[in-house]
Amino acid sequence: MDEILHITIPLIVADDNDNESLQKAVATAIMDNEGQFFPLLERLIDKGDARLTVIDGSLNIENIDVDVSLTGGVASGSFDSDFYAGCKDMNSQDDHEVTLEFEIEDGNLVFDIELPPAWRPE
Repeated sequence: MDEILHITIPLIVADDNDNESLQKAVATAIMDNEGQFFPLLERLIDKGDARLTVIDGSLNIENIDVDVSLTGGVASGSFDSDFYAGCKDMNSQDDHEVTLEFEIEDGNLVFDIELPPAWRPE
């Protein structure tokens, strides 16, 4: 059964007819509400190992493509994960890509994201 992550974030835009202003507002809203995306981010790195975690505050939205009607689009960016191996020289961090499709409805960003399946050992 598909799991859907539903997120609604108020969108505050200085000029909602200006594409650049809208793009900046979308990126800011997503990064300011990073915690709501953790279920997705955690699933994207899930390897069944509790030593692998998403680094809080690492979500960075680098590109926003808004459709012509200004009613939706796609945000893309990256986030970091940390692997704690227990030894300084074995701990590591990795960078991961993320793409988020969104709709703009009644002044809100709306995300309906299908979560990847949780890792399960064979």
